[in-house]
Order: sequence, then structure tokens, then C-alpha cells
Amino acid sequence: MRLALERASKALKYHESGSRLNFELQESHLSITYHPPTPKALGSWHQCDGVAAMLINLVRLYEASEWVPELIVLAAAHDKRKRRLEDFFETAITARREGTQIRGAIAHIPHGEMMVTRASAPLSRCELRQMVSDRPPMSFAETLRHLMTPIIREGLFDLEDIADRIGLGSRTVQRRLATEGQTFGRLLQDVRQTFAEELLLQTDMTTAELSLRLGYSSKQHFIRAFKSWRGMPPGEFRTTSRNRLRSSSQAALQTGSESVRLMPPNVALTNVQC
Repeated sequence: MRLALERASKALKYHESGSRLNFELQESHLSITYHPPTPKALGSWHQCDGVAAMLINLVRLYEASEWVPELIVLAAAHDKRKRRLEDFFETAITARREGTQIRGAIAHIPHGEMMVTRASAPLSRCELRQMVSDRPPMSFAETLRHLMTPIIREGLFDLEDIADRIGLGSRTVQRRLATEGQTFGRLLQDVRQTFAEELLLQTDMTTAELSLRLGYSSKQHFIRAFKSWRGMPPGEFRTTSRNRLRSSSQAALQTGSESVRLMPPNVALTNVQC
């Protein structure tokens, strides 16, 4: 859920320059606040309504499909507009001057991922460039791969569980993959490989811990699978990759230092690209 909220925050910044999405998840309560970029503009109220619906649907992916917030605060929610909103959201609505706030109890917190108060991070140029260059999924298999990624991070690996989370039957998933020459097992391995490499580079988890986190019955099964992906065991991949990244970082720092020394003193360091 933390990753989903962070991605939603950055996606909003991509579509709405100046918007802010702040969220807090502590113990069993979630609070999300959305600030529109132009709160006084015509249509801003409806914009806040749409974002509220989107955020509630996002939380429902991780909670129950019937999850309803304890509190929804929306801009200009008065009189007839308030009644229409309460009918739509099926809960009490409170008015505020601008923006959106959603608060509610949650039952599911991803294992080992406690969220704390966090403002939406600025959208970097690298992230913006990646958003522009990444095309949307063009097939059912690509779409399913995107949807599977956060589900697998929660520890669900069975076809039935994943199909249930995305609102499809397992046979429907298999049939649609077959029409594209794909299989669920192949997609599962692709997502597992990406997740495994990320954990190896960003954590110090042992092989046994990684195998459990990735849903393998034993560390031997995980090691065999990883060797089939990368041609080396996980430990060797971690060491080799980290050494390569360390060398690249040192070379980049050295190159940057040389560039600064060669730059005339009256030239400002602006428009730095990643």
C-alpha cells in the first residue's frame, strides 16, 4: 500500500503540476490529504471528488472491496451537493474549504512495511523522463504483470489469490494469457526475478529469508531458480552487482568533480540533469 500511494502521488504530480498528496498510516488508521493545484479554479470541486474516489478504490485493492472510510472531507460539500456525495460514497461527508481528506481504519498492513507521515516527494527529472518514455501496457499479459507486482510483494503467489485480487476468475486469466501465447507461471517467474534482484541489491536478507519472502518452499529451490535467470547464485549476484554500482558511483563522482573544477567561476550550477 505504501508503494501504491507513493506512485499515486507521483502520477498526480505528472498530470497536475502543483498538486500535493500527503498520507499517514500508523497502526490501524490511514489518513490521506489531497491538495489540488488550483483550488479556486472552475471544476476544482469535481476534481477533488474524482481523486477521492480514486484513492478509495486504491485502498480497496489492499483492504476489502466494500471498505468505506470513517470520514471524507470534500471541498464545498454543502446542501444538495453534500447529499449527492453522501449517496455516491455511502458515508457521511464533511465540508472543507478546499481539497480532499480521507480517514479510516484498515486491517491490512504489509509485513515489515510500517508507513509514517510522509509528504509527496518532488517528481525528479529522471522519474518524469521514465513516465514519458514508459508506454502503457499493450496486452493482457503486460497489464497482468503490472497488477501482479504489488500483490506478490504482499506475499501472494497463487493464481487463485492473484486472480481474486484483480477481480477475475483463474480460468479467465489462464484463457486470456493463452490467447497471447503466455502462461501465468512464466509471468510469475518474471515478477519474482525482478523482486529478487531488488531485494538482493537493497537489503541484506539471507538466502533463506529471500526464499521465504519470494514464496519458495526452500532456499535450494530459490537458488536453482535464480541460477536459471542469471547464471550465478544469489550471493554472487549481490556481490558483483554492488561492486559494479560502487565503481560506477565513484567514477561519476570523480567525473563530476573534474567538471566543477573546469567550469568558469561565474557559471551557475543550474538545470542539473540526472
